[in-house]
Amino acid sequence: MYGERYRHAADNETMCFRRALEQWKFCGSHKDEIVVAIYGPTGNATLGGEGCFMAWYGCPKHGGPADGHVNTTYGRYVRDGSPRATNEAGCLSRAKDFWRYCGSSPYYPVTAIYLPTGAKRTSGSGCWITLDKCPQRNTQKIFYDIQGATYYQTDEHEFACLQRAEYYWRNCGSNPKYPVTATYRPTTASQTYP
Repeated sequence: MYGERYRHAADNETMCFRRALEQWKFCGSHKDEIVVAIYGPTGNATLGGEGCFMAWYGCPKHGGPADGHVNTTYGRYVRDGSPRATNEAGCLSRAKDFWRYCGSSPYYPVTAIYLPTGAKRTSGSGCWITLDKCPQRNTQKIFYDIQGATYYQTDEHEFACLQRAEYYWRNCGSNPKYPVTATYRPTTASQTYP
């Protein structure tokens, strides 16, 4: 409530995310503890604390971690031979290192979060399409846009990914009852069409 009342955290995602670190410091800055901030209107989240945090759910090439995350700050869980992440740039670059170490699968993205600033970077996640129904073709409700990645660089460019919502909506029959959402996982941006 303090953040909503005095920091406009209810209306501004950036201010909401800053509250994670502020609250962590307020609670004593314990190195083995973190604070999670979730911005309700979008569902986006970040962490506040100390160090570099890697979030992932599955490593097809090597297995683990069972709980979906590791803190790489103090050298724990560093099995891929890369250096420890001690600053923001080093931490964020680890997302790609971990993703490659795990087999470079678009189905298993890795997100690096630098806890002191809440900065995030995701590797291997690309562009994902969500649709309720596609009367023109038989397709899954949520799928990785491999066609967009191959021909339109949707894994590298947020704008290219978000435009795919309209493309799939038109190819699924242009029915207003069945909107399509494109989500660019590296930034968690999404767009629904129409």
